[in-house]
Amino acid sequence: MGRKGRPKKAGERHPGGQLKGIAAGVTGTQLQRLRAVSKDPLLATQLGRLLFLEEITRAEYEAGIRIAEIYGRYERTIGRRRSVASPHYEAGRGRVTGEDDLARERAKAAAKAWGILQAEIKLCPRGVRDAIEELCVEDRVCPPGWLPAVRIALAILGALWRSGRRNRTN
Repeated sequence: MGRKGRPKKAGERHPGGQLKGIAAGVTGTQLQRLRAVSKDPLLATQLGRLLFLEEITRAEYEAGIRIAEIYGRYERTIGRRRSVASPHYEAGRGRVTGEDDLARERAKAAAKAWGILQAEIKLCPRGVRDAIEELCVEDRVCPPGWLPAVRIALAILGALWRSGRRNRTN
């Protein structure tokens, strides 16, 4: 009489007979340990984590940083502050100066850059704006299933900024 039950799964096994696990790359725990022992600022943000894991390119990473800085400058001028923010967003906020001509000029420039950015985001895949804000500005994990669309948006924005065809957002 033959064996009953489910057949054994194929794969490499330990000496005790259990299946060996499949390597999944760098796990979340390993990344946290790297952050704890490393001084590399790349690992301090979600964008940096994605770049480290080679899930985004350097150009997409730089576009994400630029988005966070534009949001930071604009939201400082309108008096908005996010409770969760990336370090790049905070860098864009800069220091608050007195209400003089230079501060007004900076506020105008920030509003113009933010407006241009919003117009350019409309060229990107539908509904990607919220996912970009979560990843780049708020430094949160990219919503499940949105990473491909976010990558496309970052690539489009980065290409527009590099080509110089659009108005500069700095």
